[in-house]
Amino acid sequence: MLAVIWSAAAVISTGCSSRTYDVIDRSCGSCHDASIVYEKKRTQDQWARVMFAMKAVGLKISPEDEQKIMEILSRSYTLKIK
Repeated sequence: MLAVIWSAAAVISTGCSSRTYDVIDRSCGSCHDASIVYEKKRTQDQWARVMFAMKAVGLKISPEDEQKIMEILSRSYTLKIK
């Protein structure tokens, strides 16, 4: 119950969609709670750095899944710089 409330608060506070994606849940969730991916919007460059860092600490991901994740993040979780 507390996790549901916390997740809802994260969505409200960040303005991010409450939608989740299997490829993110499976890949990112292999090391940590995947919900942290959905909590903060970043620039495309920042997401690329996050992906690089996660692979540097051991994330095993296929090129296809990496591309899918980057497309999702770019489409739905990227800061728009004006």
